[in-house]
Amino acid sequence: MALVVEEFLGWVDGAPLERRIDAASALARSYLHSPLDPRERRMIEAGLLVLLDDASPKVRLRLAETLAPHAGAPRHVLSGLIGDLPAIAAPVLMRAPLLDDAELLGAIRQGGETRLRAIARRESLSDRVMAALARHTGLESSLDLLEHHGRRLGEGDLLALIDRHGENPVLREALTACGRQSVAIQRRLIGRISEAMGGSGLVRNALGDKDLKRVTRDASEKAYLEMAASCTPAELVQLVGGLVENGDLTASTLLRACVIGNRAFLTTALALLCDLPEKKVDSILASGRQAALGALVQKAELPPVAAAIVSMAVAIWREVARYRIELDPALFSQAMLDALDEGDLDMVFTTASERSVIAHLRRIALDILRDDARAYAQLTREAAA
Repeated sequence: MALVVEEFLGWVDGAPLERRIDAASALARSYLHSPLDPRERRMIEAGLLVLLDDASPKVRLRLAETLAPHAGAPRHVLSGLIGDLPAIAAPVLMRAPLLDDAELLGAIRQGGETRLRAIARRESLSDRVMAALARHTGLESSLDLLEHHGRRLGEGDLLALIDRHGENPVLREALTACGRQSVAIQRRLIGRISEAMGGSGLVRNALGDKDLKRVTRDASEKAYLEMAASCTPAELVQLVGGLVENGDLTASTLLRACVIGNRAFLTTALALLCDLPEKKVDSILASGRQAALGALVQKAELPPVAAAIVSMAVAIWREVARYRIELDPALFSQAMLDALDEGDLDMVFTTASERSVIAHLRRIALDILRDDARAYAQLTREAAA
């Protein structure tokens, strides 16, 4: 064997490419599968190291593909292959069982989607490596990471992926596919989508700054409240608490909750804003007492017009409870529109900012009714098809 290797070392430099590719595979298989004494092993290792300097990437790639899956591969040869071209490093990074966290983390720092995708596709990864990947990946490697390890990723790692690529619908689908839809994740997704919309030059040119701000705000509010509708009480507290912490719980969001009749959201939000127990806030809302409602709204630092809006919603909730009926968001919005028209609020609230709030609420209610009409029309078309 030693003589064969010596002959190989003398032959390899001038050999044709296809012969060198075959020789690389044969030499690697000999190292992995042949019974070798220490001297023979060292000689073959020398031959493999020589192949790391071969001018053709095809030779080095064949070497990587042959050695990568085997626990008995020479570690220093694998290390050399990791530092090679991304396409040559990829089989080793994806399949070599010998690689430790330090080597994988080094490859992550080196970067490049080919390397990162290979690491993301490994059969198993430590928490450290997954965390590092989540903070360095491009879109494709993020999708690979979710596909292969999504159920094991920590929530902080998932949030990092969202911060990097949350505006992409394919990544959002991947998050759903691996069952990772906690309140914190959904809230971060909504925020990221809103940021992406606000940062779009195309959308900005089409709408203008003022309308763009309104559209992104409306989209975020709508998404938060749709999310809230399916939350458990504990999840709702987490959602609203996160909105408060990040400054995303606005008067507009609370008033939108009134328009669609989401009493649970309004109760939780007012309890957090006023630092009161939810039972206390719920009792005030249930009572309908104007003075208590006004004091609650004032403590929450909402504009005075908000007290009138909350009172209207409370009156509708009381009627619903009295007659034991159910109102979906569209029907509740219609009831709020009727109350706005009957309440002559334009006569009571005369400042530009107050009238702007009332106009905003009417627009919210009309948008909800339009969405409901579109959904009904779609169902009708599908039934007729």
